Amino acid sequence: MYHAGSKNNRLRVVSTLVAAVAVVVTCFSIRLQAAESQALSEARSLSGAFRAAAAQVKPTVVQIRTATNLRPVRSERGGVLRESPFNGDRYDRTLGDEQARRFLLGQSPLMRRQGVGSGVIVDQSGIILTNNHVVSGADEVWIELMDGRQYQVIKKKGDPQTDLAVLWIEADGPLPAAKLGDSDELETGDWVLAVGSPFGLEQTVSAGIISGKGRALPDGKRTEFLQTDAAINPGNSGGPLVSLAGEVVGINTAIASSSGGYQGVGFAIPSNLAHWIKNQLVENGAVRRSSWELPWGRLRHVWQRS
Repeated sequence: MYHAGSKNNRLRVVSTLVAAVAVVVTCFSIRLQAAESQALSEARSLSGAFRAAAAQVKPTVVQIRTATNLRPVRSERGGVLRESPFNGDRYDRTLGDEQARRFLLGQSPLMRRQGVGSGVIVDQSGIILTNNHVVSGADEVWIELMDGRQYQVIKKKGDPQTDLAVLWIEADGPLPAAKLGDSDELETGDWVLAVGSPFGLEQTVSAGIISGKGRALPDGKRTEFLQTDAAINPGNSGGPLVSLAGEVVGINTAIASSSGGYQGVGFAIPSNLAHWIKNQLVENGAVRRSSWELPWGRLRHVWQRS
């Protein structure tokens, strides 16, 4: 016997279940969209923080170019030999015997070795902080600002023990200067930016985090370095490591690498130490220290200057 009421009841139950499923799907979709929107908003917020920090510090970052005259040396036979500009690399090996002889005996024009690095303006009067290894031994040092202006360095003072140097230029007026932050406030995991001229590419910005603190390098006897995974390459030396507040928290100085290129392990001199060294070099022309040494450890892997 067929009952129309039973069929209607079943239809109502099915309709109710379909409606409930639709509500659940709609709620899930709304929540998913909200989560995606929040994630996108947070990503945009972080991107905005990167942009703001980069925009704040980039005008204070300079490219440093150096020129070093190759010094002649006298051989045992009395002839004047010149230092090879190629340091025995593959280009040196392409010179023929006669070319090499003429060069070494001083019959070709005096050549110069070129170098490139980075620095950061820390005083509006034209005081620049960089690495000592960038400018040490250079006969001429030139800096280029973000706006293309170029100045020759009129004075430089360095501290080999911390690998820091201060440069002076005479500018036409006040220059944009970076603010040195408090490196002691940094924690592992904090976001940072590395700014400089890797491979001569000006105003390059890379992002990473503080990977560790208190690291030691073989010749940094008095320095506990910051470790970062922000990309640092040759030419970044002397450039700033910057917090998201746009403050300089370190001076990039070296990388640990088994290949000679970036492998995710870079080192920077903490800004608090850099600030103290800068004041010593500006006020005294040298760093005044006590005579005792600190027993810093040594890295076991291969490292090199950036």
